[in-house]
Amino acid sequence: MRRGGLFVLALWLASAAGCFTAEPQRSVARFGMQGPFTGPQGEDVVQLDVALIECSVGDGYINKGLWQLTDESVSPDLKAILQTNGFRACQTGSTPPPGLLDLLNSEKYNFNPRRISTRANTPTTIPLGPVWSSCPYDLDKDGTPTSVEVQQAQCVLTVVPALADEGRVTLRFTPEVRHGPTLLKPKPMQEPSGSMSWTLVPEQASEAYAWLAWEMTVQPGEFVAVGTLLDRPDTLGYRSFLYTETSAPVQRLLVIRPAVPPRDNRPADLFDDRVPPLALRARGCSR
Repeated sequence: MRRGGLFVLALWLASAAGCFTAEPQRSVARFGMQGPFTGPQGEDVVQLDVALIECSVGDGYINKGLWQLTDESVSPDLKAILQTNGFRACQTGSTPPPGLLDLLNSEKYNFNPRRISTRANTPTTIPLGPVWSSCPYDLDKDGTPTSVEVQQAQCVLTVVPALADEGRVTLRFTPEVRHGPTLLKPKPMQEPSGSMSWTLVPEQASEAYAWLAWEMTVQPGEFVAVGTLLDRPDTLGYRSFLYTETSAPVQRLLVIRPAVPPRDNRPADLFDDRVPPLALRARGCSR
């Protein structure tokens, strides 16, 4: 399966010594990042560059090749718990493997990359796929299996970034399932003037599995990937990343690159089309 071609994701590549063809202006335009930075400002702002890769079920690279070349850097005990429940996570460093770069570059496999600007210690919800009409999954907590089935369900990861030393960012991941009808509930909201008002916010019932949460601390510019294991069918991780309620089932891989933006209210340099001399030296490759 060919993964090469069009360069559409300069944010992933400006600091990577991989193989790609530089078209920085198109990449910047695709992310809508031209012009002044208008997101949150302050010393506690964190940027999360997010890609949800979509492949055919059983794709050799996202199931095997990637994990042979990366560091599944969670403790052995936690790694066992995650894998028992169908999750796996790794760090790739600031220069990810060429196969991952090919996927990130591809409009076919990475068709909706986005940048999320948030504040440290603020939860961000990342949906991992479409809504299931019926979502059965198994959990294993401390060796005790439990079966769950919910309707109109969406699997998400709640990600909380925290600032660490030396410019690093710690990401805390918590698996969650939102399900049932969406109801409008009144919530208080503070107006710019400081006065309080009420607004209607859509909400669903939610199951958050804090005992399955894990943390990963990364250097500036490093990548984190989260996926599932094919030999753990019916687990929560499997349901989160492998969607089968279509005629053509899809397997997904979540990739996140956290960064602390410059403190002069500009987007990070790798979104600036004046910057990447490294990108201009490279040439394309395909899988």
